Amino acid sequence: MTLQQVQKAVGGTINLHDDASDDQNVCAETDVPGWPNVSLLLENLRVTVISIGKPYRTRDGVGIGWTEPVLKQIFGSHAVFGPRPYFEDDPHAHNVIVKVSKNREFLFQTKDSKIESISLGELPSVEYWEGCA
Repeated sequence: MTLQQVQKAVGGTINLHDDASDDQNVCAETDVPGWPNVSLLLENLRVTVISIGKPYRTRDGVGIGWTEPVLKQIFGSHAVFGPRPYFEDDPHAHNVIVKVSKNREFLFQTKDSKIESISLGELPSVEYWEGCA
């Protein structure tokens, strides 16, 4: 989805001001006006990652605060658990990846075995740990 398509869909202007990026036309992270707790990562003015918070959920019903055992129950062997960058000393902090298609996946980040963030996006963008930085 392009920046213009997003703006048309939400009925407003998306502000691409991003202090973490040297060139917002190349990479920008932004909130979606009118949609609290929804943010986008855009690369070359095209959405590559959507991140959601409360009250939103995935189409499978997974939301912030849900637990790792629930991810295992819902996604089974499709949920691949790995260490979460910057949380190496915490055995209960993970990046949980669920492939949606060849080039798209969910990324659930957990701490204390509970989901803290949910992103859906294209590879490799969805696995950027520091956004545009």
